[in-house]
Amino acid sequence: MEFRHPLPTVRIVAERHPFIVSRCRGKSVLHVGCVDSGLLMERFARQELLHQKLDKVCTRVVGVDVDAPGIEFLARQGFKDVFVADISDPDSAPELAGQTFDVIILSEVLEHLPNPGLMLRAVMRYMRPGVTELLVTVPNAFSVTGLFGMAQGVEHVHPDHNFYFSHVTLRNLISKAGLQVAEELVYTFDGRNLPPRVRDGLELGRSPSVDPAMLRNGPMKRLYWKARAWPATVLRRSVNRFLFRKSVFWADGLVAICTRSS
Repeated sequence: MEFRHPLPTVRIVAERHPFIVSRCRGKSVLHVGCVDSGLLMERFARQELLHQKLDKVCTRVVGVDVDAPGIEFLARQGFKDVFVADISDPDSAPELAGQTFDVIILSEVLEHLPNPGLMLRAVMRYMRPGVTELLVTVPNAFSVTGLFGMAQGVEHVHPDHNFYFSHVTLRNLISKAGLQVAEELVYTFDGRNLPPRVRDGLELGRSPSVDPAMLRNGPMKRLYWKARAWPATVLRRSVNRFLFRKSVFWADGLVAICTRSS
């Protein structure tokens, strides 16, 4: 039995929303987990909710989520095709019976589920063989951001997560569900600390938001906080550049584009 798995050469993209939106432009889309529970109001107010962005570029976008209050909120905002449903339950979404889509999105969903394999098998009924793309994103178990947290004695993880995924374990899960991985990528939240050759071709997203309280401080206080953060910034940049010269699989998240053969 072989325990060593060579990592492939894959593309790295800045953040995940711009990439997902680009893959869905002009297509019919089923967005599973559209509410973004816990962050809905904040992201909706800032126009940063993924479902908002998809609604502007897709020919049709259907949103489903188990969060009933969140779905009710989206419906009140004018989103028509939003339903309370657990897609892993075949009887939970009668409104979607017999429908298929160009793209199905499972972005940052699998790690929240008690049985992610069941979800992958369930979405196949909405896929046309050889046509529909299933777009999966998950946090990366080996992200350098997480490693820095562990070095400080803390684990940075959403309190509702049940799983960590790596390149190999995500591929295994997808394959065992009966799907094929057609394309793989990784995404980063902040590409500024990457080596130049890794940054080539990477379309960087917006810079991380600045603490408003810091902006209210005078120039000397801002200089103080920058100076205080400087050693950690230099260390992080050095570690990032060393690790990413070896592999981009230290990135924040994994992306898998899947298809159904039959």
